[in-house]
Amino acid sequence: MLSLASFVAAANAEVEDEAGCERRPLFAKRQFSNPDLHEALGAGTRATAEETLLDTVRAATNASGAILVDVGANRGDFAQLLLERWPSAELHVFEVLTPHVARLRARFASAPQVHVHHNAVSDVNSGTADIRGLPEWAADRSAIDGSVTGASLFTRSRRRRSYIAIVETVPLTTLDATLLPLLTGGGGGRSGVPFLKVDAEGADPQVLLGARRLLEAGVVEAVYFENNVLQRQGGHSLYRTVRYLHGLGYVAYYVGRQAQLLPLTRLCHSHAVFADKGTGNVVAARRGSAVHRALTSRLRVSI
Repeated sequence: MLSLASFVAAANAEVEDEAGCERRPLFAKRQFSNPDLHEALGAGTRATAEETLLDTVRAATNASGAILVDVGANRGDFAQLLLERWPSAELHVFEVLTPHVARLRARFASAPQVHVHHNAVSDVNSGTADIRGLPEWAADRSAIDGSVTGASLFTRSRRRRSYIAIVETVPLTTLDATLLPLLTGGGGGRSGVPFLKVDAEGADPQVLLGARRLLEAGVVEAVYFENNVLQRQGGHSLYRTVRYLHGLGYVAYYVGRQAQLLPLTRLCHSHAVFADKGTGNVVAARRGSAVHRALTSRLRVSI
């Protein structure tokens, strides 16, 4: 099993292709670019790939006593999709921007099973994190409306705009610290986590590092996270995150716009998908689990 020390060491070292790794299938970038869920919902439609993925996982999991997780909930669109499929589950959503937190609490005010956390989720369960965004967000909080996305631990330029201003400073937490006490093994009454979604604008690897004990215990059935080039500022990469998950017993796939899956776990480090700077989504399931079998039998896997 890949240790945390080994993972961190790998993040600071050159990675060579492993013996027996795979150089196929080819990576068709247009098929695997990130679907915009907000735009799809705003247009009165649904992001087909994400709904198909959720329906597949839901059919293969037990809803009784479940915990769902949405890290980087924004205005709650994905959280709503989770709640529709697991209405009796306990849903924990995490968001860093105060205006979004207020909107989330208002949106789910009538759903007592939804818990909104105003935290930055990472691999450290103490201290605070500075959240970066546009200078106008820092100057005028009313500018952070329901359409705002992109707040991050990292700085960047996008569409000729610089996300460099410190918009908020929020407490740090980990998923292990928040969720383990709620599960049966930690003294709580909840049985497991059928779906863990992470969209942390480049901090997804840190979020997953902070969920190590949950993943090691196998209580998380499916992990759905974003591959974002911002992760490189933190010394991380998609390849290293895939290897980390592999060491914990999870098989990872890139998710295409038509819900096709590109297997990642056995790909060579030199494969084009790991060099791509575009944003995309990855799903990982416990190897050999009911969710893993459902994903590979119901969705089209590139070979």
